[in-house]
Amino acid sequence: MTRGEVLTYEAQCERDDFTSLFGLDGNCSCHLSPPCSSCTHPGNPLNQAEDDEAWMWDDMTALLDEMERAARSAVADAISRAAAHHLAAMAQRSTPKEHAPCA
Repeated sequence: MTRGEVLTYEAQCERDDFTSLFGLDGNCSCHLSPPCSSCTHPGNPLNQAEDDEAWMWDDMTALLDEMERAARSAVADAISRAAAHHLAAMAQRSTPKEHAPCA
């Protein structure tokens, strides 16, 4: 799976079935009798991650991912510029100023 890919309808149904039976993290009992039904279930996220047929490309998800990356980059740039401006202003204020001699 890559960014922009989502589960197919059938794969999402299998995932929902897996979650209802075994919870979000599964319920592996291979230590008792391998392979267990949790590990072999077609909706197991680990199994689906290896199954290219379980995924389809979603243009909207890809677009939202790109927008998120761009927004994060813009925020990071704005923070960097603001920090540089703030540090320059602090340095300017801390520079000693010459005073006129006392009369």
